[in-house]
Amino acid sequence: MNKLEHPQPKSLLSILSILLLLAIAVAGGLALRPYLAERPAQAADVLQSEQRGVPPSPADSAAQPQPTTRSAEPEPSGQPLPAANGIQVQRVNDTEVSAANFRVQTDPASEQKQAGADVCFELRDSRDWVIWEASFLLDGQDITANEMFSYGTLPLEIREPPVDGQQRVFSFKGGQMTTRWEAAQPGTKGRRCDFLYFDVPPGANFSQVTIIVETLAVNPQEGEECTAAYAGRIQQELDRLESGITVGCVLEEWEGGGSAGVRIVDKPDWMSQGEAEAIMFALVEDVFLDLYGIRGPWVFTFAPEE
Repeated sequence: MNKLEHPQPKSLLSILSILLLLAIAVAGGLALRPYLAERPAQAADVLQSEQRGVPPSPADSAAQPQPTTRSAEPEPSGQPLPAANGIQVQRVNDTEVSAANFRVQTDPASEQKQAGADVCFELRDSRDWVIWEASFLLDGQDITANEMFSYGTLPLEIREPPVDGQQRVFSFKGGQMTTRWEAAQPGTKGRRCDFLYFDVPPGANFSQVTIIVETLAVNPQEGEECTAAYAGRIQQELDRLESGITVGCVLEEWEGGGSAGVRIVDKPDWMSQGEAEAIMFALVEDVFLDLYGIRGPWVFTFAPEE
């Protein structure tokens, strides 16, 4: 993500740097993730799949990245957890992620073909960790770079980090969630497993496919859409760029809902609102992942048609 500099003009060099970086951001389309501050998913809510959404306009957005959700998805076929046969395991940034049971299925509602695998990852703590960003390659071509195709997850099992030797387990099958407690051995970690699926084009060649888990991150809990640490880090970056922009945590409520997040509360008079938002949003994703995410990538390659 480009870091944009657009400070109050102080020298010819700073002006040229500002114009160059702003032009890069505009050319890149400011491709940001969704910044809606909806109520985040709890364990009972993850019956809904998490799907990459289209960013709303900055005027309607809070500066808080969050995956969007949709509720009507096909039940994944196959075993709910990766089988021992064909499982792939990688450890990156001290976090283990595994993938197995690659399969192709069709959404009965839309007849859209979907391909994916069961992906499990370690939980560092009891917060709501999710697959935040992922890619899918068909014969080396990244189909997720095309906004016509999307991806999402369906929960399979969540094992919370043990407490006093007991581990709570949420299992999902047939649109239903069950909960149980199990004795945990010393050293047992929490784990989450999802069916990670991708919409694929008609006539896709599955001779070689690659699933890449780019990042993992924590969904903010209710009331945590904007923390002092998060807003403070964004402000530090804005000050480093000498942008003249001031941000703060703002809660906006309306009938039937509301949104909260980091918003611009002051800017230089010569700067438009759109320019100020472009500068701020260029910082949001990196700051968010620094505070609440784990960067990969974890790369898994399958050859299902061999």
